[in-house]
Parts: sequence; C-alpha cells; structure tokens
Amino acid sequence: MARERYAVDVNLLMKMLFDQQFPDATVATASDVDAVDRLPFIIVNAGNGVRLESSSAGIAWQWNVHVTILGNDLEYVSDLADEIDEYMHSFGDSWIIGHGRIDGVGAIGGVEDISIPTKTAQAEVPTGDLVQFDGTYTVLVTKA
Repeated sequence: MARERYAVDVNLLMKMLFDQQFPDATVATASDVDAVDRLPFIIVNAGNGVRLESSSAGIAWQWNVHVTILGNDLEYVSDLADEIDEYMHSFGDSWIIGHGRIDGVGAIGGVEDISIPTKTAQAEVPTGDLVQFDGTYTVLVTKA
C-alpha cells in the first residue's frame, strides 16, 4: 500500500487560529497583504517546511513561522506582542483539548522560539506613529 502524501497549509492554519484568538486585529498571510487598511495588523508567514516522521506524531512538518505585528501605539503593540508570544507557547499545553486545531486544515503539536516578538521599526506617518514588532517560531504541525 502506498503511503498517503499530504501537506498542511500552515499559513491558512495560523491565520485561522489568530483570527479566533485576536478578533480586534486584522490577520493576513504574507501572500495576501497588499496594503494595511486597519490597525492592529498581524501578518503570518510560514517557510522552510521540513517533513518529519516520528512514532508519536505520525507524519508531521516543522515550519518556521514569522509573525509581524503593526500598530500605531507602542504600548498596545508591545502588549499584543506579549499576548501572541503567550498564545504561541500555549500550543504545547496538551491539557487544552482541541487547542491549536482546525479540523480539515491542521493541528499544532508544539512551538519553540527562534526569536520572540520585539520592536524592529517605528516610523512617523501622517496618521501618527507606526510601530512594528517581529518574531519567529519553530512550529510542529500535523494534519487534523
């Protein structure tokens, strides 16, 4: 019997999870961004996916997920960055049933920091300050 080959759309999975958790923010994948129309704005971008096989997770993928947060208030964006970091690390809490899972899309099995979200840019624009925070995580993803 041939082994089933499938992939998980990690960008879609992360967008859907972030949409649920952060309803006051606009969430998009990097490929969908052509303009920022409402702040705060969260951009997720998965790359460098590697297929893994393990006895505990079955077939899984390890991805680097980059998160960019844009907003116009340093304190608010800093707090949102902290909330995102806490949320990302909550995926390792196996006691939360169904957490990090979207049926038919994928599930997150674990998260590790590459770099926690920190301020990378601040600029004055006609409508006020624009602040950017960036962070990157290694995310273990399985098919749901």
